[in-house]
Amino acid sequence: TETFLDKSKPSELKGYVEIARLDRRTGETQGGIILFARCGFENSIVHVGDSAVHERSWFVIHTNRGAILLGLWYRRPDPNEVDSIVSLYDELAEFGEGTINTIIMGDMNVHEAGWLRFSDGTSLEGRELQAFSNITGLSERVGEPTRGANLLDLVLSDLEADLKCAVIPGVSDHEA
Repeated sequence: TETFLDKSKPSELKGYVEIARLDRRTGETQGGIILFARCGFENSIVHVGDSAVHERSWFVIHTNRGAILLGLWYRRPDPNEVDSIVSLYDELAEFGEGTINTIIMGDMNVHEAGWLRFSDGTSLEGRELQAFSNITGLSERVGEPTRGANLLDLVLSDLEADLKCAVIPGVSDHEA
């Protein structure tokens, strides 16, 4: 979810179609988030909006069971920054209208040892994201380290047994 692309670099991935890309708004020359769909599935995903401030995009995935809200998010490793987490409540209500389930995934850079087994201690932002997950009924689905010994790349969802995650070798400093 952190692309390291700048506006001049194309976003091509063989066998996939770009659904949406949100480059950094901070003036940095690289970074941002991007969503690809495997060729043939691109017409099932609709980009419904972006966070007004944060590096987060929202999509609706149309399935045979109904519409699922997908949030794609990169949260900078900024100690005590919780505004990006607090704003999730409003964005979930805004973009999730008419959907039956939710998936929020990305590099969230939070630690909360009591909630995330592979955490480097605890943090205000980790406790805030755990509270958000508890209130909204979303559970963390990855359960393995994704960067070194830490679990930083999360998948929060209410799909329960219908959603399985596996950590595989990545192409950056994080596992996929």
